[in-house]
Amino acid sequence: MLSKLTRLGLLVIVGMVIFPIPALAWGLGVTPARLNFQTIPGEVSKQTLKVINASEAEASFKVYVEEESEWFTITPAEFTLPPQQGKDVEIAVTPPNNTSGKHNFTICVVSLSPNSGLSIGAGVKVPVKVAIKGLSSATTGIIVIVVIAGVIVGVLVARKRRQYHG
Repeated sequence: MLSKLTRLGLLVIVGMVIFPIPALAWGLGVTPARLNFQTIPGEVSKQTLKVINASEAEASFKVYVEEESEWFTITPAEFTLPPQQGKDVEIAVTPPNNTSGKHNFTICVVSLSPNSGLSIGAGVKVPVKVAIKGLSSATTGIIVIVVIAGVIVGVLVARKRRQYHG
């Protein structure tokens, strides 16, 4: 009969063989841990996300948005980093002209070992909040044009009434 300590040791070894993936997450770093944008519709707002290869091997990275990706531009979206190196990734968000309020997104950063034949890697999800305030410059311009056109029409109507009654 195996002692309790021996059984525990075997269980740990079997667990490490069957479930090695969580250890791979240690090789990936991202800062900041969350992004908060405050912008107006139609305007570009940019922030930088630093991706760090904290492993001892070269790794390939992919950065993408899980949802509503047409709002976002990520530069570069794919790249390779040597061990212990980092790269700044520009995250640009441009909300459409007809949007307002607060919106939540998730940016995913995935690391894969380029020398591995397996598609196993680590990933980090970065929460993103986009607060859209005010009107876009295009919408403001349209409102100004409509108001000016209304004033002109009002003046013309008033002149015609004076001519008709006068």
